[in-house]
Amino acid sequence: MHSEPFKPAAQGPRDRFLSKGRGRALWRKVLAPVTVIVGIAAVESITAYFPEMPELAPIILVWVAIAGFVAGLESGALSSLIAVTYALFIVSGRHADHATALSICAQAIFIAGAAPVLGIMAGSMRGRVNMTAETLHRHLANTPLGVIELYDDFEVRVWAGAAEAIFGISGKAAVGKNLFELEGVFYSEDDGKEAKKILEVLQRGASSHAVHESRNEGEHGWTGHSRWFWSSTLREGWRGSRFLVLVEDITERVRIQEELEHSKSEIIDRLLRAAEYRDDATGVHVVRMSRYCEALGRAAGMNNEECDLLRRASPMHDIGKIGIPDQILQKPGKLTPEERDIMKAHTLIGAELLGGSDHALLQLAEKIAMTHHEKWDGTGYPQGIKGEDIPLVGRICAVCDVFDALTSVRPYKSAWLFVEAVSEIEALSGTHLDPHLVPLFKEILPEFAAIREEYEAESNTSLNKEAA
Repeated sequence: MHSEPFKPAAQGPRDRFLSKGRGRALWRKVLAPVTVIVGIAAVESITAYFPEMPELAPIILVWVAIAGFVAGLESGALSSLIAVTYALFIVSGRHADHATALSICAQAIFIAGAAPVLGIMAGSMRGRVNMTAETLHRHLANTPLGVIELYDDFEVRVWAGAAEAIFGISGKAAVGKNLFELEGVFYSEDDGKEAKKILEVLQRGASSHAVHESRNEGEHGWTGHSRWFWSSTLREGWRGSRFLVLVEDITERVRIQEELEHSKSEIIDRLLRAAEYRDDATGVHVVRMSRYCEALGRAAGMNNEECDLLRRASPMHDIGKIGIPDQILQKPGKLTPEERDIMKAHTLIGAELLGGSDHALLQLAEKIAMTHHEKWDGTGYPQGIKGEDIPLVGRICAVCDVFDALTSVRPYKSAWLFVEAVSEIEALSGTHLDPHLVPLFKEILPEFAAIREEYEAESNTSLNKEAA
């Protein structure tokens, strides 16, 4: 279920008749002619106090041009009409003597003629600027990216490009609303908080850009994935900052990636299942091994992602046993030296089976398959490397493999008691096993015991079902 949309802290009520964007547009149209009127009043006041000064009325033309450019052709035309009226009735009436045969002065004629030209020219320039902006918006409508511009309080100013297709929210519904109040944009409150933190960093100027990925939820349980590219334009001393966000729809890419990961995992599972057919003990062993390795990896300081990868890769440590003959693999007694040499080859077979992949999981599994029988003192196989030359994952798997082998029934031995196995692990520290990992192993023994009991219970349940 979709969580409550995230709302920025310290936000006041947002029930307004006009959004900030629409309000500013209307304000410009109203303010332009008002500015001209205020300018006329200022000129008249100065003229009244300083009658000997040269005529200041032509300054009004500057206001007319600014009004036309800022507010558009309509406001420019209205402003020029105000200026013409001012010139013909006030400026002309202020002068008793005229330099022309007409009853109006030259300044009035100049203002009355120039004002419409300037107002219309400036308004036309604004129109061309607006046309350029509209052309840009048409281009944005065809872009595969969602284009979102935010005010400093996170109100949506622009909702263009593929934003509607990505989020299922129209521009009309989005513009003027707070980004964090739009349902379906952020999948959860935590996701919204992550985006809010990014915006706060950009707002402080600590960074000018950032990237994050988000999961969003639409109607009927539809789930999408998007990548957000954030940037900011800081405006010192001008009401905070604005943010520009480009949003890429990566739903299909994520779906394909998930399907690919699923396919790879399925192939790996089938490989492991094939190994189980060769060796009955392998099935439960590899599952326990994966859990043991994950626990010891975490104790050794690996992060969650690394531990997860180790958990998924470690079951393949003995995959090379597929290439070992049945008479050796399933022999009930001890192996002869020649048979042992053949058995040792499973490390090389496994590494060859898993090698040559660009997939991180298989690369790690190859490393484990090759090195999990290496020993700390260099007497292991197949390479005879020692100490920290052995990859950490190989050393972790060595501890877990020895422990599980000791506590499990094999064709040639019975299972050791838990205490006996722990004592043997301690005895092998510094020779067979990494002396830094053994103390960590002892610290998490309760976790190992719980894993052991869990899978023993499952095995017993399965056996009872088979007997029934």
